[in-house]
Amino acid sequence: MSRFKLAVSIIAFGLLSSTACLAQQTTVRLDGDFGPVTLVIDQATGLVTGTYPKYNGKIFGEAAKTLNGGVTLTGTWMQPKSDQACATAVQGSRYWGRLVFSQGPNAAQPKGTWSYCDAAPNRPWNIHAVR
Repeated sequence: MSRFKLAVSIIAFGLLSSTACLAQQTTVRLDGDFGPVTLVIDQATGLVTGTYPKYNGKIFGEAAKTLNGGVTLTGTWMQPKSDQACATAVQGSRYWGRLVFSQGPNAAQPKGTWSYCDAAPNRPWNIHAVR
């Protein structure tokens, strides 16, 4: 599947409300436990960058279609301060962790998990699409 179709799939499955940009990027908006989240997906590469302003946080990762027809974003969050410092820094911050946002093939409610540092994501990040 081409990266363009991947980005279209993300929109089609209702993972997020989207607005296409001229630079072949799709902007998607969520809201949830950590406030509003804005993600920008590069349609050519599947790379994702994002922000969640409530904690001055940043997200970066990659979106991919799953075998069952859903979509998963796997990445890293980072912010200037959080409850747990990591032994190593990511982009200059010792406050970071892993995250996974996923959406099933039938536009089911998106799900999110996160962790501190390099642990497997196991904490809920309750999210929903903003239309």
